[in-house]
Amino acid sequence: MEEANGVQESVIYLMRHGDRWDFAHPEWEVQMRELGYGTWDPSLSPLGHKQASEVGEMMKRDAVLDTILVSPYLRTIQTAIPTANAFGLQLNLEEGIAEVLHSPDWLPTAAERFKYFPQIDVKYTPMHRVEANPEKINKRTGMPREGFPEDYMRRLCKFAQKLEKEYAGRRVLCVSHAASVALVAALLRTPDLQSVGKFAPCGVFKLVKRGQGPWELVQKGGSNEAYVSENSPSTFPWGFNEKDCGLWASLLDDMLAGRDSEVATHDDAPSSFKDSPC
Repeated sequence: MEEANGVQESVIYLMRHGDRWDFAHPEWEVQMRELGYGTWDPSLSPLGHKQASEVGEMMKRDAVLDTILVSPYLRTIQTAIPTANAFGLQLNLEEGIAEVLHSPDWLPTAAERFKYFPQIDVKYTPMHRVEANPEKINKRTGMPREGFPEDYMRRLCKFAQKLEKEYAGRRVLCVSHAASVALVAALLRTPDLQSVGKFAPCGVFKLVKRGQGPWELVQKGGSNEAYVSENSPSTFPWGFNEKDCGLWASLLDDMLAGRDSEVATHDDAPSSFKDSPC
């Protein structure tokens, strides 16, 4: 996309999914286990679907889009559907913006999702593949998962570089999870992760890059009150804690300097999933 003066302009929107069914209905997890099903891929609640419709209306009114990238989880796909329908765009399932504690190859494939969500482009190839640590097991999938927070942060740093290169001069929406506020910090190249703020359900960040200049944050996603009519305390605005923000500053400095070395860190799988950024 070019401005009137001929300068190329790139725009990235980052949207979080809406209210989760499992957080709103704790009994769901028990019922799923009794039926022999996994519990790591919950759907939106009725409120979440309403929020998704409302943010889709806002995007149609206020944004221009070329492409939609979506985390391969059910709740992010459901959140993106109203926006995809409003713009007549397909959904590209992108593992690079999958949630924390992700277990690769556990979720249904794009082809399997297509049976229920024909908006999905089954020919799309993700720009980034998540690498699981065989020593870390996701308690809900029983499979190896990506480490958190360090491995997740490293992934978003790498994905940010791929995203801005692949979609230079275009207007792309990424639909992801609360912890993807780190993607905003990675694009801004700021070590101050806390300054990016929290991420509300169906909140939307907007970043703009003009020519070879830096990314500018023109809209934060910490609140959805301008376009969402109702929220629930079960899915709330989330942000990284002080300890993880300190880790981010150290990690980003190494990444920008080309030193992708190990940093002394911790692995904090949330003890309560209601406290997680999922």
